[in-house]
Amino acid sequence: GMVTFGHQSVSRLIEVGVVNRNFVDRAFKFSFVRNPHDRCASLYRYFKKLGRLPEETKYSDFITTLEGEWQRHRSVPDVDPVAMSDRLLYAGEEFLLGRSRLQQVGLYNLLDWSQCRPQVDWLKGLGSPSDIHIGRIENADEDYAKIITALSEKSARIPASGVSLPKLNTTRVEAGMEITRDPGIRRVVEEIYAEDFKAFGY
Repeated sequence: GMVTFGHQSVSRLIEVGVVNRNFVDRAFKFSFVRNPHDRCASLYRYFKKLGRLPEETKYSDFITTLEGEWQRHRSVPDVDPVAMSDRLLYAGEEFLLGRSRLQQVGLYNLLDWSQCRPQVDWLKGLGSPSDIHIGRIENADEDYAKIITALSEKSARIPASGVSLPKLNTTRVEAGMEITRDPGIRRVVEEIYAEDFKAFGY
């Protein structure tokens, strides 16, 4: 049946035996990606919506913090996501000292700021990129229709048309978000998410 892994690492799920490698290899795989500039601004809005950022936090503040976390992340080793199975340790002081909040993609849907990782991190362990159908949020309806068509060719149970894409978990676009066009902010985003820009042709 249909399977989604949310924000979890498929390669880690395979490694710990939750997901079968043969299943992943033969599965029809697709994912939607987003322009990193738009995605970064969306993360900012989402974090504010959840209260993970103070309401008064400006987008430029978020970018400055994110850039600092990436610099810190490069200077400290990743915490193995398998170790996160001990939730008490995760909450303990020994886990919080000396590490960045930018946890690598792991076995849980959300760890600190792991959602701020490059999008390609969620596609690692899925096999060859050519085996993954990639759609863009910017062309969501059109690309979704292509994916549904490709799926219907694999299974008669999937209708080739008449399937709409619901818009869920959206956040309100704030007035003034044109600052995403600020050259300084764009430089930081393009540096942090260089892998995404290259992999997805943005």
